[in-house]
Amino acid sequence: MPTKQNLSLAEAAAATGRSYWRLREAVLRGELRATQFSPRGKIYIKPSDLEAYFEAHTVSPLSGKVV
Repeated sequence: MPTKQNLSLAEAAAATGRSYWRLREAVLRGELRATQFSPRGKIYIKPSDLEAYFEAHTVSPLSGKVV
């Protein structure tokens, strides 16, 4: 069962300003850790995993390269 500490994929998208689909693709590629409690259920993400994903995928504004 999801805990109050986990964010649904939609909540994570709203909190970060990223699209639901962009985050979903990151989950499917294995770049963003997530939990799904049933095969067709909601996807939940721990805030710490979301933070780690964005730290690993930060783009430098000067070089355009992933830092």
